[in-house]
Amino acid sequence: MTRDQRRLAAIVSVDVVGYSRLMGRDEPGTLAGLKALRQKVIDPKIAEYGGRIVNTAGDNQLLEFPSVVDAVRCSVDVQRGVAEINANAAAEHRIEFRIGINVGDIIVSGDQIFGDGVNVAARVQALAPPGGICASKVVRDQVLDKLSFSFEDLGAHEVKNIARPVEVCRVDFGGTSAQMTSEQRCPRLAVAVLPFTAPGGRADDAQLAEAFTRDLTAALGTIRLTQVVSRDLAASYNGKPIDPRRVGRELDASYLVEGEVRRVDRRIEVDAQLIEAASATQLWSERLHSAQAGGPEDVAGLLSRLASRIRNAIHTANKRRFASAPPPGAGPVELTLHGYSVLSADPNSMAGVLESRKWFDQALRFDPNFLRAVTGRWNTLKAELELDPGVDFSRVLGEMDELSSRAVSIDGADSISWSNRAATLIRKQRWEAALEALAKAEKLSSVSVGWALNQRAQVMIFTGQPDEALALVDRQLALDTTDQEEVGWAMLQRGRAYMALGRYDEAIAACERHVALDDWWLPHLYLAAGYALKGEPARAAAEKATLLEFRPGTSIADFRKLYWSDNPAFVQQTETHLLAGLRKAGFPER
Repeated sequence: MTRDQRRLAAIVSVDVVGYSRLMGRDEPGTLAGLKALRQKVIDPKIAEYGGRIVNTAGDNQLLEFPSVVDAVRCSVDVQRGVAEINANAAAEHRIEFRIGINVGDIIVSGDQIFGDGVNVAARVQALAPPGGICASKVVRDQVLDKLSFSFEDLGAHEVKNIARPVEVCRVDFGGTSAQMTSEQRCPRLAVAVLPFTAPGGRADDAQLAEAFTRDLTAALGTIRLTQVVSRDLAASYNGKPIDPRRVGRELDASYLVEGEVRRVDRRIEVDAQLIEAASATQLWSERLHSAQAGGPEDVAGLLSRLASRIRNAIHTANKRRFASAPPPGAGPVELTLHGYSVLSADPNSMAGVLESRKWFDQALRFDPNFLRAVTGRWNTLKAELELDPGVDFSRVLGEMDELSSRAVSIDGADSISWSNRAATLIRKQRWEAALEALAKAEKLSSVSVGWALNQRAQVMIFTGQPDEALALVDRQLALDTTDQEEVGWAMLQRGRAYMALGRYDEAIAACERHVALDDWWLPHLYLAAGYALKGEPARAAAEKATLLEFRPGTSIADFRKLYWSDNPAFVQQTETHLLAGLRKAGFPER
C-alpha cells in the first residue's frame, strides 16, 4: 500500500458569482466571457506567480501555489484585472469572481489535491463579496509584513465539514466589488465596537471584556449595508477617553458601540449604548444580563441578544438618516437605503410599496447584482402579493422565485437571502426545499433564530400539523427579543394554529396581540372568522370592515389563491374552521 503524499501549500479557490443565473440568461455569452477572462487575466497571472491549475469545473477553479505571498499577489492582480475589464462592460454582462485563500497541509493524489487545507479555501471563498477576496487568518499572519494590503478581521466562522471555527479576514486591496463599487462608497456606513471596559478592575473581568468586544465585533459583521470596523483598529482606543466625533472621523465610522461588562453574583451583566458619531448623540442603550448560571452558553446567548438589539438600532437609525429622497447622482447604497426607509414608513399600502420599488429599481440599474437592492425588490413583491387582491399571482411569484434565486447565487453565505428563498419556496408549496433553505439560514446565523422558527411554524400549518406549529411558536416566544414585529408574527402563527384546531378563543387572543404589536390585514381576517364562529356578529363585522380598509376586495377565492395549500389535512382544517367563519361573517366567495 502506498502512503499518501502530503505537503504544505497555498490553495486558492476561485468561483464565478451567480454562475447558474448567468448561464440561464445567456449560456453562449457567459462561456465566451469566461474564456476571455481566463485567457486575458487569470491564466497569465497564475503562470506569472508560479501557480498551477489543479481543477476547473465550470464555475470554479482550484489553484495551488508554493508561496502564500504569491497566492495573495496573484489573487489581487486577478480581481483588479477583472474589475478593469468589467468597467467597460454593461452591468448585465459583467462576470465577477469570489476568491478564497488558505494555507495548510494537503494530500496529493496524482494531479489532484485534497484535505482540510483545500476545504477551508472553498469555505472561505464563499464568504468573500463579489469581486473580493477572503483569506484564513493563517494566510494573513504569514503575509502581513510582506505585502502592502491590509486585512479586515471578520471573526471566527463555523463552516461546513470543518470541525473547528475558521478565523477569516477580508483582503483590502483597494479594488471593487458588487458590494462596494466606487459609486457605492459614498456614503460609507460603518459601526465601530470600541473596547468594552470592566469597571471592577479585576483581571478576569478585563479578559471577559476583551473577549466580549471581539465576539460582538464578529457578531455584527452581518448588518445590511453597514460595514464593521476592524477590531484591530478599534482596539487602539482601549483605555483612552472617547470623543465620539473625533473617533468617528479617525475610524470613518458612522456609529460607535460602547459598553461595560461585569460579573454580578453568578451572572454576566452588560451595559451598552449606540452613539451616532457625527452628532455624539446616544441612539440606544440597554442593560442586559445572562442567565443565573453565567456559563459559556449563557454568555453566548447574552452576546446574541445584544448583537440583535444593536443591529435593530442601526437599521432604525439608517432608515431615519435616509428618509429624504437621495440627491441627483446618488449611488446604489443611498438609493437602496431610501427604498427601505420608504417601505418601512408605509408598508401596508400599495402606494408605499410601489414608491419604494422605484428606488430599488434605480439601484439595480447601477448593478443588477447589488444584493440589498435585490432583497428590497423581493420585499416589494411579497408586499404586493399580500396587499393587492387583483395581483397576477403567477407573475409575482415567478419574480420572487427569480430574485430569491439570484440573491443566494450572489452571496450564498447571506442568511437573509436564504430566509427569503425559504419564504418563496413556502409559497410554491415546496416544503422540503423550504426547510432546507431555512436550515442554511439558521446555520449562517445572522438571521434571527426567531424568524426561522416562525417560518418553520408556517410550514407546519400548511402541512396540516398545527400542534407542531404551536411548539415552534412557544420556542420562538421563549427567546428574549425586543423586535415587536417578530413577536407579532409569532402571535399570528399561534392564532392560525389555534384556528386550525378549532380553539377560537385562543386564536382570537393571539391575533388581537398581533394587531397590538404589528397591525396589518391578515390577523383581522382571522379575527372576523373567529368572532363569527363564536356568535359575535358585531365584532366580526367590525373586523371585516377594518380588513377591507387594508385590503379592499378581499374574498374567499382571493384568500385561497394567496395562502392555500393542497395538503389534505390543511384543506380539511381550513374548510372546517377559517373558511366557515369567513362565510358566516359575510365574505363573498369571489
